[in-house]
Amino acid sequence: MGAAGAATALVTGECTHAVASASECESAAAELAQSVKTAAKPGSCGYAEHSGTFLGGFAPGAPEGGWKALAPAQAWCCAHSGCGGVTYQSGAYTARAGRSPTPFKLQGLSSWLRGGATTPFNFTSGASASQPPGCSLSVTPAGVRGFFNTEHSAAPCGGQPGTRKVSGDGDAGSVSLSVAMDEAANKVTITITGPDTVWVGVGFNAAAMAAMPWTVVVDGHGTVSKTVLARSIIEMTTVDLAVARS
Repeated sequence: MGAAGAATALVTGECTHAVASASECESAAAELAQSVKTAAKPGSCGYAEHSGTFLGGFAPGAPEGGWKALAPAQAWCCAHSGCGGVTYQSGAYTARAGRSPTPFKLQGLSSWLRGGATTPFNFTSGASASQPPGCSLSVTPAGVRGFFNTEHSAAPCGGQPGTRKVSGDGDAGSVSLSVAMDEAANKVTITITGPDTVWVGVGFNAAAMAAMPWTVVVDGHGTVSKTVLARSIIEMTTVDLAVARS
């Protein structure tokens, strides 16, 4: 991890510019925790209702037509970090990027500002032979733990080989993807969330079909297949994946 104010996370190797103090580690780890999205049940974050107000800008990836009911709009908003709340206008609930309600005294206009979805964070310091030396950050479904190790241990970044867990996620339009690796279970879980009325494909390690990416395809009926695109013979086999329908 680099110096406070320009902190970056490493999962292997050694830090070029180590964080030298517990207070600096706490500041840097807390800053990084703001960008971490832990696993949360849709709809678990809270909302504050504001009558006669508007939230500007559509949330990234949100359908402009919105939803006909409040509950699915709020559930979508909770599951996407770029969403600041929900606005109701002209018969539709839309997910918005804005986080500051602007007063508009129009009949039937209301907004629900997202809140209460912060990632739980805990920080401690001490001597541990099982933790990497200096500043480290661990992420679990329950939250984020920052730790400053005063012992110069030999433990590697990212945990002991064979026990490590790594996960990440992202959004692209109406489709979201999360990938989680569990070394101890020898398992990688890929979860794709998107509309159930169309087929969805997610390619890995490529920016175009011409690069022949390894791709997971979910058809409009929920069948999941593994495909290598842009080859004269398309390889397709059934794989064990988690599929969530929105």
